[in-house]
Amino acid sequence: MSVGFGAVEGPWPLVGRDAELHVLDGHVRAGRSVVLVGAPGVGKTRLAQELVVRRRGAGAVWLAATRSSQAIPFGVIPVSAAPPSTAGAFSSALRGMQDLVESATRGPAIVVDNAHLVDDASAAVLHRLTASGVPVLCVLADDEPPADAIVAMWRDGHAERVELAPLSKDETRALVEVVLGGPCRPITLQLFWDACLGNVLYLREIVRAIADTDVLRLVEGRWQLDALPATISSGRLIELVGPRVRRLEPSVRRVVELVAIAEPVAVDLLDGLATSSDVAAAEEAGLVDLIDETDGTVARVSHPMYADVVRRMTPAARRRAACGRLADALAERGLGRVDALLRCALWRLDAGGEADVEMLLDASWAASMAQDHEGAIRLSRAALARTPPQERARVRLADAFYRNGRYDAALEVIEGASPQSNRDRAETAVLQAKACVGLDRLDEAEAVLDASAAQLREPTYVAWVGGYHAMIRVARGYPLEAVERAEPLTQAPDVGARGRIAAWSALATGLAFAGRFDAVVAAVASGRAEHGDATEDARTTLNWVGPVLWISAWLDGDLPAAARWADIYGQQGLEHHDPEYAATGATARGWVLLLQGHVAAAIGAFEEAIGLGHTPEFPGRDSLTAAGLGWARAWAGDAAGAQRALDAADPGRGAQWFVPCLGMGRAWAAAAAGDEAGAHDELRRVATDARARGQGPYEVHAWYGLARLGQATEATIRLEQLAAAVDGRFVRLATEHAEALAARDGHRLDAVALALADA
Repeated sequence: MSVGFGAVEGPWPLVGRDAELHVLDGHVRAGRSVVLVGAPGVGKTRLAQELVVRRRGAGAVWLAATRSSQAIPFGVIPVSAAPPSTAGAFSSALRGMQDLVESATRGPAIVVDNAHLVDDASAAVLHRLTASGVPVLCVLADDEPPADAIVAMWRDGHAERVELAPLSKDETRALVEVVLGGPCRPITLQLFWDACLGNVLYLREIVRAIADTDVLRLVEGRWQLDALPATISSGRLIELVGPRVRRLEPSVRRVVELVAIAEPVAVDLLDGLATSSDVAAAEEAGLVDLIDETDGTVARVSHPMYADVVRRMTPAARRRAACGRLADALAERGLGRVDALLRCALWRLDAGGEADVEMLLDASWAASMAQDHEGAIRLSRAALARTPPQERARVRLADAFYRNGRYDAALEVIEGASPQSNRDRAETAVLQAKACVGLDRLDEAEAVLDASAAQLREPTYVAWVGGYHAMIRVARGYPLEAVERAEPLTQAPDVGARGRIAAWSALATGLAFAGRFDAVVAAVASGRAEHGDATEDARTTLNWVGPVLWISAWLDGDLPAAARWADIYGQQGLEHHDPEYAATGATARGWVLLLQGHVAAAIGAFEEAIGLGHTPEFPGRDSLTAAGLGWARAWAGDAAGAQRALDAADPGRGAQWFVPCLGMGRAWAAAAAGDEAGAHDELRRVATDARARGQGPYEVHAWYGLARLGQATEATIRLEQLAAAVDGRFVRLATEHAEALAARDGHRLDAVALALADA
């Protein structure tokens, strides 16, 4: 379902302007004139219309200046009040206007829209009217200087000057949801906000651009925008912004075009392509902003919509030439920074020029790290097209496909590989295994790694392949086996940073799922210590740090720490418009809320994650989300809803990261349906399986569930044993709770409840 044009055409509701309307209304009731100033599109005219509707008596004279009327003396004065001849024209116009407004007693008597376009003669009449006490409301944009007489209105104290700012982020959210008629997902609201920055006109044009398309869909009662169109600017926006661009001197316009193509662009780079006076003129025209950042001053187009309009207005040949100039200037300045290398390579391609293979490969990796997967694919393909094709280019293209969730495409590229070096063999094997894991073909992934390990001799690459193989054993539900595989690799001699980071990664993850939480912190610290000696691509293995620390905190019941990591992932998802990070953050937040007892909020978070779709990079997240939703609905007393959520889960054939959570979710669903015996059986099955696999934390949670469902005596025996094998505070509190339940000790139950609440 898509939004129809009913949400676009006609006046939009006035949202988020109560405070401004109150201020304006106060001035009007006091009989004062007002000059309402703001950027084009922020809603000044709409606010003036609302004010007139609320406050006018017998009627107000509404005048609208235009660029054409600006060239005509008294061009904004109505025909009925216009001077009959040039002789005594000012006096005639003034009397005529006074006659028109005599009946408008509740004010404003006169409203002048686009007052920055009022001609000098009309402005003088309006100034005189305000000076004589006639209430006038002038609406003017802040991007063009108005006539002196308009400025004199507030300068001489005859009118109050009120500035209208763009809507805030929360106000924009409220307006979007009112217009669309329902709630939106957070990433959808972030997309709207990043494109319009609170400008109502631009927001309206965005909605117009996507109306009746499939990019905005209603999913489970919430609007979901998959992505904004590549080009948003409509003809109306070009009409609004275009004249400002066309009036610029050609050299100044080139500056605006360069910034629109390259933003953010360092000012010292821009200085080599344009004169400082032209840059200053672009800034003075309100089209370019110079912003001080940590690494220096950068130039940006003053609004995202302006940038889109300018790019559309720039001829293709001039865009290509600009990209070539930017690439040359950046190369001359130096490509020591990864982001500079990436931008230079992309500009070279956009200019139709050549870039050497090494630049393309390094830039492809940089694009992947920046979550620009399409850019990485484009750069890798360009590198692979060089003659003769390099094996690294093939691996890089396969990696770009993998990171984009296109696992079949990654495997197809790898099939044509013929690695010659140990590095190429290891990299190809790990990448092939990762793609197989993404497709839930874990048997095949392990076979690939076994075959590769038999061919490798260098310790670094043995550890790299072995570390990833250990990680797969965690995924299959055998964390202690992973620890046994990975721990020797972390201490093996002659293992470089790349292999050691992979080994520490697997070790820390295995330790977390085995319940050795204290050792997780040490493993993470050791893995991070290798960072300085690692190559840029090897450092990406440290991406495991966030997930493993969240898993460790979550399973240990350290909810404040788990909440911090959930917030980090959620914020990254919003900032980068990345559904994968946003879904992971929502799931992580849902579990924290659930374990804190905020069941309704947890349901909302899990539903948010499900609405964002499947997460290709982390297949286990789907089962974790479904388990959480089923568990939460069961705790809310919705047994049928819990069962539906759990039935929709796909635990997969190989990855078993969070399958025990599904089992415990089914147990709580059974309990909610009144089937206590079924709940007990399910929890015992989870506990037995977790014990066999060495998944101590899952066994703790299963036995704790049994204690809460009336089996406290039996649960206490095993929990006391687990308290000696599993680290952390939660297992001790779960044991104390079970013991208090078994003893029916109310005072002890109160103490444990308070301790759990502080977890």
